Amino acid sequence: MSTDFIISFIIPSYQQGVYLKKCLDSIAAQGLSRKQYELLVYDGGSKDDTIDLLKNHPIHPTWVSQPDNGQANAINKGLQEANGKVIGWINSDDYYLPGAINKVLDFFDKHPEIDILYGDADIVNETGEKLYPYATEEWNYSNLADICFICQPATFFRASLIEEYGVLDESLDCAIDYEYWLRIGKSQKFHYLKERLACSRLYGDAKTLRMKTRSDAEALFVSRRHTGKWSDKWRVGLARHKTKDWMSLFSSKNDTIAEMIYTGVEQILDFKLSGLEITDVLSCPPKDLWDRNPEEFGKFIEMLHKDRNAWREDAERTQKEIEDVHESLRAAHALNKDFQLQIVDADKHIVNADKNHLNHLKEIEEFRKQIEKLEERIQNLAHHLAALRSNFWVKIGRKLKIINLKNINEQ
Repeated sequence: MSTDFIISFIIPSYQQGVYLKKCLDSIAAQGLSRKQYELLVYDGGSKDDTIDLLKNHPIHPTWVSQPDNGQANAINKGLQEANGKVIGWINSDDYYLPGAINKVLDFFDKHPEIDILYGDADIVNETGEKLYPYATEEWNYSNLADICFICQPATFFRASLIEEYGVLDESLDCAIDYEYWLRIGKSQKFHYLKERLACSRLYGDAKTLRMKTRSDAEALFVSRRHTGKWSDKWRVGLARHKTKDWMSLFSSKNDTIAEMIYTGVEQILDFKLSGLEITDVLSCPPKDLWDRNPEEFGKFIEMLHKDRNAWREDAERTQKEIEDVHESLRAAHALNKDFQLQIVDADKHIVNADKNHLNHLKEIEEFRKQIEKLEERIQNLAHHLAALRSNFWVKIGRKLKIINLKNINEQ
């Protein structure tokens, strides 16, 4: 690899101080000379600890913090100002895996005919714990039209592509990277580098989850923009998420309503409706769609009115079931109260039993002491008896001796 090979890292960020340090650390840990890369951070005017981090991080990034026009606008500033021959754009809550960049740069150096590559990645949560591997697959543009199998932080391209294909579409909020891959992929083959290169975070406040309906809507429309046809997979995915949105309009939620709404959404998003725009799909209620397709929506609303009584009956039945459940809960609480009283009584018996046990132990201890005293008394009496026996035989012996002496004298 040539020593003057430079890579530019572009990091858009806003209120991501809690994750930005990990992102910067992962770049610093790649083992590159500081002369080999530039690090450009475009912050949207964060009020957290982002600025202190950028000022004090030992990697010394080049950064700016000011309000911008969104994520794509921030990245485009980097694409236009970058000096590196290779571009690595990564969101501030994602990070690279050890050794990833050297693998990328080595490949580009050995394969000058390749202008863009992507690798494997892991999906991690907010603490960095691995959830599952990103669903990466071999390059196939037809498949790309139906699913984004390219993980953005694990993708790198030569800066020369910017001159050929331009910068990101700033009208998009979610499918920013996906649209760029579709745009480039129409005439450029991507290389799949089968190496784990990065980790992409997925958590509650992540845009991917927070704006799922818009994400699928944008994916559906940019796919059609570049392929000329509606993707059935994106259309179905959008219908599912839009169904969840529309279900929030109904106080009574059940499978019948959900299925009907889903059917209606699928009709609305049918391939023949080529004049639709993203804003049409995202409007709720969808006034523009109603105006464009009164017949389709008329059928949908007619179905809703037709089954209104069925919904009410279902709601009443559900309410009755809820009341029955509440009654069961009340009975369970009463039974639980009885159990609690029984437990209290049992605890009292146990306490009394413990007291009796302690009293018995005390009595046993007293008996033991009395037995020890009696044993000591018995030993004393035995010693006394032995002494009496000894004195008795001594006295007997003396008397016998006196009697013998008397008999001898008489003789």
